[in-house]
This record gives sequence, structure tokens and C-alpha cells, in this order.
Amino acid sequence: MLVVAFAAAGCTSQLADMAEPTNTPARPAADRAFPSVNDMPATRDTKPLSAEERQRISDELSAIRDRQAAETAGPAASATANATTAAARKPAPQ
Repeated sequence: MLVVAFAAAGCTSQLADMAEPTNTPARPAADRAFPSVNDMPATRDTKPLSAEERQRISDELSAIRDRQAAETAGPAASATANATTAAARKPAPQ
């Protein structure tokens, strides 16, 4: 057991004496300052969307989706696609 301890001690001393590779970038003279943990982010310039704006955007996106589905499905499947997408539509979160 003593031999194993000496062998392990010899290996660690050789690893500690190794130099850094030549292509290693130089270390900065001063440590970088990290942001403080308790710092709050800056206030945003924009306000959150109102319920009416969210509903308007949701309706616009649904209309675009329905129009694209009708254009890609063809004339026979457009009535079926409109009925299915209208049933699958979910109301906007409040």
C-alpha cells in the first residue's frame, strides 16, 4: 500500500510540473468583473399586449392559416378544411 501511495505521489508531482502548451492564450492581468447577482435588468421600453391586441393577432393568424390551407388543398377540400380549422381553433389566453 505504501508503494501505491509513493507511485501516486510521483505521478501528481510530474503533472504539476508540466508547462502550458505554446499555443495557449495569455491570461488576462485582471479578473473579469461578473455582474452582481442582485442586479435587476433594465426596464423594457415596450408594454405587454392588451387582450384586444392578442385577440386581433390571433384572429389574423387564424385567417392567414385558413387562407393558406384553402390555397394548398384545392377547391373541393376548402370547405372541409375551413370547418375543421374553425373547430380546432382555441381562444387566445387571457
